[in-house]
Amino acid sequence: MRQKRASTKTAVVSFRIGNEAYNRLIESSDRAGVSTREWLEEAILNNRTRIVERSKPNADLRSLVTQVNRMGNNLNQVAHTLNSAQLAGKLARDECLQAIERLDHIRALLNETITYARQG
Repeated sequence: MRQKRASTKTAVVSFRIGNEAYNRLIESSDRAGVSTREWLEEAILNNRTRIVERSKPNADLRSLVTQVNRMGNNLNQVAHTLNSAQLAGKLARDECLQAIERLDHIRALLNETITYARQG
């Protein structure tokens, strides 16, 4: 009996299939709107070969997600600057913690915005 893997999050599984079978696999995953890996996982592990297409986010939602991701990046930069200032003795620890708590609140609001937008 083979040992289960516990040390890594993923494992590589490879096998050969004919060109016709490969083309059918690609067509099936494309029709379902999922990656080939996702399609194979569903087919093999859940015995499902008819996978319902996932809805794709509209352009407005994609734009919103991009903007929120950029804002999140800016928040991380501000947090890094605050931590650096606190470590250099230019900012009191309490002030730093308060500012970071406010940044976390802003991040939570941004995440709520995305969740609300996805719900329609």
